[in-house]
Amino acid sequence: MKRDTEIGNDIDKVIIKGNQPVFGTVYLSGDPISAMFNILLGAMYKEKFSVTNVPRSNVILGFLNILQQIGYEVAWTNENSLQIKGKEINNDLTEVFGIDDYDFYEHLLIPLMLKKTLSCYVKSSSRGVIKFYRKFGFDVNINLEDNRCHIHIPPEIKFEKSFDVRESFGTIIASRLLLKEVIEEMHVIYNENDVRFHQIDFIKSKPSKKNITIKSSYNQVEFNLFASIGAISSNEVTIKNFDLAQSLQYLLSLNDIGVQYEVSDENSLKIWRESYKFKDEYDYSNRTMSEVAFLLILFSKFLEKPTQVLVKYFDGLDEFVKSINMIGGRITYVGNDDYSLLRVNPADISPVKISLVDESWNAMHILSGVIANGNTVLDNFRSISDFIPNLIDNLSFLHVDIKPVKS
Repeated sequence: MKRDTEIGNDIDKVIIKGNQPVFGTVYLSGDPISAMFNILLGAMYKEKFSVTNVPRSNVILGFLNILQQIGYEVAWTNENSLQIKGKEINNDLTEVFGIDDYDFYEHLLIPLMLKKTLSCYVKSSSRGVIKFYRKFGFDVNINLEDNRCHIHIPPEIKFEKSFDVRESFGTIIASRLLLKEVIEEMHVIYNENDVRFHQIDFIKSKPSKKNITIKSSYNQVEFNLFASIGAISSNEVTIKNFDLAQSLQYLLSLNDIGVQYEVSDENSLKIWRESYKFKDEYDYSNRTMSEVAFLLILFSKFLEKPTQVLVKYFDGLDEFVKSINMIGGRITYVGNDDYSLLRVNPADISPVKISLVDESWNAMHILSGVIANGNTVLDNFRSISDFIPNLIDNLSFLHVDIKPVKS
């Protein structure tokens, strides 16, 4: 499977002209990681099931293509709902994955193979996957002549390690939770308030032959992005098809700095800038780094005096801070144990040319491009747009001046 030809998206670079008036209406999509997680969890325990709120993003279309190749019947029943039927599963992934495919497809699908058949085959070039399963006690046999690796569960396996994935990318969290369904002794430490993974007990509690409908969560990064754009709007940004309970924490964080919002009904939100008001310190230790990233962009641009922000420390914090400073921020931090204290100084967000990294917080660069006074060039734009369908169109609906550059 080649993403360019089969999915049809060859846009990997965009130019954003910043510091323009923003206003308009957007509709949120479902979360692709939640959708993939629910599909695989359903496939582990159900013969037939439906999943709603599924985005037609590139990463989902690629995933469904693979799911069909390994033996599942997949049918769209409406714009964002799927029906899945289990058949005899093919546990050989070596003929499915192309060189350009996402590695995380393997990480997500292998637990399904192990649950259904106790073994699977991957390419011998999948070094990260092989290293992971070998390290934690699985039987891993490599055949270099066939370019295949056989992974299977030994008669006895013990997991003495805890997997702390609270600051990991969503697909890593999903893969570890799926693998826990295979090896019950695994201990996975994750944010249990993360609504993407709230369907486990519901799915497992239903008889295998009973058809069920699973609703995936909304895309929280997409909401945070559009809400943050609303936070700089002197008019209004309206967000449709959202979940207030899921989004309330970030809304309250915006309101705490002077951003106003109004929920007109359970699926519609209006958000706008009134007058910013900043405090001397903030405790964001229970916020995701994706949330913190958007807030720090707003802080850097609109602060009038320094403030301090407490966050949970993670291994990529240094890179995270450097990425904000690269676009004009002035942030330093102390502490590298459980928590870190960020010192955020008034600055100005600058237009830059930057290649996006595959991190959960990389969408902040779209917000920085919208705020900056000049042209921001974002390369590797697929690292965001493959997870959020119609992203360029939706930004245009908010009158963001964004132009794709085709490769």
